[in-house]
Amino acid sequence: MVSAPERDVRETFRRSGYTLTSQRRAVLDALKDFKGHPSAEEVYLLVKKRNPRVALGTVYQALSVLEEIGLIEAKRWSNTPYDVTNASLVIEGVCPACQKES
Repeated sequence: MVSAPERDVRETFRRSGYTLTSQRRAVLDALKDFKGHPSAEEVYLLVKKRNPRVALGTVYQALSVLEEIGLIEAKRWSNTPYDVTNASLVIEGVCPACQKES
């Protein structure tokens, strides 16, 4: 017998015109195991642990469909650039020729 939540998930997919593929099911199952808000990469790593043949792109596509049909909600930290006004990266080192001199 199919549980009520499972029936609801299947019905949501049916109404949306999508099918509940094994990859989408794997992503949903992985999401159930997380507490909090996992990143797509964290979901991917858990799905990949269970199914080594899954691709990162597949997980992203599954997450996109799940969000589109309302089963999950993505958390985005910002739709516009953060209040960053300046960023810089300084890398210092000694070239091989100078290393020989010291």
